[in-house]
Amino acid sequence: MKVAIAAWDWPSIEGGGVAALTRTLAVGLAAEGAEVTVWTRGGGDRAGRLARAKEPPGVAVIGLPGRSWRKRGHAHWRRAAGRIEASSPELLIVGSWDALPGLLDGLPSQRRMLCFAHGRDICAPLPTDRDAARRAALADPRVTWLGLTRWMRARLLERGVPPERIRVVPAAVPAPPVVAQRTPRPLRTLLTVARLIPRKGHDLVPAALDRLSADLRWHVVGDGPQRETLPRDRADTVVHGALSDDELEQLWADADLFVLPCRDQDGDVEGYGLVFLEAAARGLPSVAGRSGGAPEAVLDGVTGWVVEPKPASLAEALRAAAPETLALRGRAARQRWLDGHQPQHLARAVLGAA
Repeated sequence: MKVAIAAWDWPSIEGGGVAALTRTLAVGLAAEGAEVTVWTRGGGDRAGRLARAKEPPGVAVIGLPGRSWRKRGHAHWRRAAGRIEASSPELLIVGSWDALPGLLDGLPSQRRMLCFAHGRDICAPLPTDRDAARRAALADPRVTWLGLTRWMRARLLERGVPPERIRVVPAAVPAPPVVAQRTPRPLRTLLTVARLIPRKGHDLVPAALDRLSADLRWHVVGDGPQRETLPRDRADTVVHGALSDDELEQLWADADLFVLPCRDQDGDVEGYGLVFLEAAARGLPSVAGRSGGAPEAVLDGVTGWVVEPKPASLAEALRAAAPETLALRGRAARQRWLDGHQPQHLARAVLGAA
């Protein structure tokens, strides 16, 4: 089967969860025998990054021309639609709705496609013209929407998408390079890996630690506008800069608990939180904030804790993280990833939705 993926986000040009999910899908589809071509933003320095990138086996990546992608590249995607259609894909998948308005303008009326809905892309307020484009995309009968959670399905239904044009598919992350051997031990090391933005809830962790008498160390990996607001004079907090893959993997191995007390922030929500699956794949339990689809990424009482995004609730979960509980929930998290959240699971579900 020939599959085309139109991807605004792709790891070679921009990081983040959407890019990672799109790449994982491409890897899974290729492993299932599909001929996969990814069409993404090129032009400028993106073209050089794409040329230097080592892409997954069986996945061809084409950078589309265009230096400026203002207005989310509407004109570029409209022009690209002809090239994509000329490649005769049997299945067209759009990684996020950013590319969708231009593609819908340029593709023939009979072309059906799948498009992922993630979270803030559907729920966050937009300027009037962009909101109108989003409403038109949601209403277009050519599009079947893919969500990772029942929460996302409910948001699409609220916005008028009929249930027959919505499919829930499993989130997925690839296998980690190593999985540490974890034995029951007292909680000592917390890890957060996330962009430093308000919805991730980084500011709640120091306030929770202040409520505890335990000797804990919190490692924070990420960058973003809140970097300068994180405490730098606390003995229990280490804010890391850019890390190599090996350095980050060592932090995963050393951690006892992954912590991300995410919250709703003016329409910006955690649609899923692939990083929770990255922790699970390494046998690490998580604490998630009760926001968006995160409670479906972390199963409360099974693979971790789901808490109200408040310091007191987070502190209570940390107090409850006894050695045997951490080990049990870490094993459950790893098994859940093995059973249903690897690249092939996502790819098969997407092919089944076509």
